[in-house]
Amino acid sequence: MERPDGGFAVSLPSAWTVLDLSGTDVNALADQVHKELPNLPDAVLQQFLTLARQGAVFFAVDPTTFDNGFVTNVNVVKVPSVGTGTTDLLSGLVRSQLQSLGATVLDTAAVKLGGAPALRVTYLLPVGGSTLNGTQYYITGPKAAYVLTYSSRDPDRTLADAIAAGFVVH
Repeated sequence: MERPDGGFAVSLPSAWTVLDLSGTDVNALADQVHKELPNLPDAVLQQFLTLARQGAVFFAVDPTTFDNGFVTNVNVVKVPSVGTGTTDLLSGLVRSQLQSLGATVLDTAAVKLGGAPALRVTYLLPVGGSTLNGTQYYITGPKAAYVLTYSSRDPDRTLADAIAAGFVVH
């Protein structure tokens, strides 16, 4: 899926639903999401609206995974480029941030996505009586940096890595 306004492209499985984040009226976005996905758990809707307020540029869900107030999802936040920096420095900052949210960081690794340097972070995050399996990718592009986050109850991270492998910065 090409996102020229966001400066990237991302590949998703065909069953996934992309939720439009282009509107500025959060209430209108909520109404739109309710029409497209009437069974979307409220907690995921609130996550979507929070990300919309914080400037996320992409949000998609796997509607086949609705389960007890959660759905597997991926989002992308675009931030000004912070330069190349070292993955060791970024890894420490990300680890601290995730731990402050109550997450247990499992692993950090320097990787390349679409030819761009990136940091892959895997973590567990307790939410509402269950544990989410998170995988984040911090990708540095020439004009911006991107944080791609994949959240699922499934501990298998194969799909997260496949989605990330299809992420290309323009």
